[in-house]
Amino acid sequence: MKAIGYLLWGIYKLILGCWLEPILNRSFRRAFAEDIRRAMPFLFERYGAKIIRDPSPESNDPYQDYVTLGASNLVFKFSKWRDENFAIDVSPTYAPGDSRKLVDAIRAVNPAEKATGSISDVSWRPWGKILEPNFALLQEAFKEDNYAATKEKVSQVG
Repeated sequence: MKAIGYLLWGIYKLILGCWLEPILNRSFRRAFAEDIRRAMPFLFERYGAKIIRDPSPESNDPYQDYVTLGASNLVFKFSKWRDENFAIDVSPTYAPGDSRKLVDAIRAVNPAEKATGSISDVSWRPWGKILEPNFALLQEAFKEDNYAATKEKVSQVG
């Protein structure tokens, strides 16, 4: 009986794990990115955002959903748990695994920004409202020549 179970499990993993699961994951990432496109069209239209491979998938919580977008010289990792607990991390393209919380990065590059740690737990739109006016500041701060100082500022803010 155990042998049949192992055989069925192997067939299941072969069919779903090697073939169907990657297709479903890709489809899900596209739908997730489309949610972000509707909430933050400027990322795609002005800055050419594209879905990219996650630079640090090993650090992902298995109970959360993730999509990573590259836009200009920045990498954004969007995460959510079901349809709540929304979060965004940002990193430079030359060091995509060295990410910072978007809210902390924005507060570091624009001290006048009043953003709080939990902008919205239920929608991407409020995130877009603070990201759009601060995008150029983030681009400049995350350039290779400026990044060491930016990291220091972000650690002081966070």
